[in-house]
Amino acid sequence: MLTNTKSSKQSSKQQKSNLLTQLKSSPSTTSNQKKLRFQLAKERKASTTLGIIMSAFTFCWLPFFVLALLRPFLENTHALKTLATLFLWLGYANSLLNPIIYATLNRDFRKPFQVRISKINTYVFLQRLFKRFSRNHLKHVRRYCIIKRNVIS
Repeated sequence: MLTNTKSSKQSSKQQKSNLLTQLKSSPSTTSNQKKLRFQLAKERKASTTLGIIMSAFTFCWLPFFVLALLRPFLENTHALKTLATLFLWLGYANSLLNPIIYATLNRDFRKPFQVRISKINTYVFLQRLFKRFSRNHLKHVRRYCIIKRNVIS
């Protein structure tokens, strides 16, 4: 009886290993494995991005909220007000960090971000250029940017 169960376990292991080798060698499985690897890589990258975003949020806003909890128990001094203002601006800096983090880590976000930055730089450059040579420089800059926008779109 004991040998019978051992042989049945061994035969089931052999069947499983044969099935795995067949699955690994079939072409449809390799494409499924590639899709699965691609999905796992995307999920890993998304979780990394989310972890960085959440870490930046925690780093920027935690000092402000800890101070907000401790403030009723501390004396109201000029240094405390300055520290509260500093921590508040550190929290506001989180809003500055988010697009930078997304632009560096997400390819879909990177291209539109670069286009926006280049448009802003072009607008400022043209504004300065036309300001030197023309009185109605703003009109020329706006006209150029509208024409350029229509050509790009």
